[in-house]
Amino acid sequence: MPTPSVTVVNQDSQLVGAARITLSSTEAIVDNQVVAKIDAPDLGAAIRKALKKPPTNPTVSLQADQALTYGPIRIAVNAATSVCYSNILFATTSR
Repeated sequence: MPTPSVTVVNQDSQLVGAARITLSSTEAIVDNQVVAKIDAPDLGAAIRKALKKPPTNPTVSLQADQALTYGPIRIAVNAATSVCYSNILFATTSR
């Protein structure tokens, strides 16, 4: 499995075509489509299935609710890297 890289984004071009994973306190959303409940036993599989393979841009923007524990976040990262997304940008949201 590829190791995710850490990148400082300073150009909008890195985000063109990038996949987007949003983890709310209740659900996982990939590119604006709800794919699973956050506590679903098949969360990783649902995220993998929803991501474009192979990616035209290996960047994925991952946003997570600040109240989430490490588990669902790590599942999302593993799902993305398992289908060749190697540049993961991460942020938390406090909505």
